[in-house]
Amino acid sequence: MSVKTNLDQVEELAAIGCTLQEIATVAGVSKRQQNSKALLKAIDRGRAHGVVALRRLQWNAARAGDITAQIWLGKQRLGQRSFDREEIDPLNQS
Repeated sequence: MSVKTNLDQVEELAAIGCTLQEIATVAGVSKRQQNSKALLKAIDRGRAHGVVALRRLQWNAARAGDITAQIWLGKQRLGQRSFDREEIDPLNQS
């Protein structure tokens, strides 16, 4: 099988987080084909699509009222922190 005929499958496998070894095995990519520019682009594209899909799910969950998703996104995107931990100043230990 040629890499060209498997690029859609490669992209789909990369999108769901498959390892390079898993992608190569399932898509039938030979060792010689593994450094193909087209293959590497398909893997990059698939990884990006997977990340965006997950981000969209998290965002939609937060917008739908999922408090856990809202808190997590607030910490990640807004730098918010939990106030249930006491801050310790390492320079002022009394």
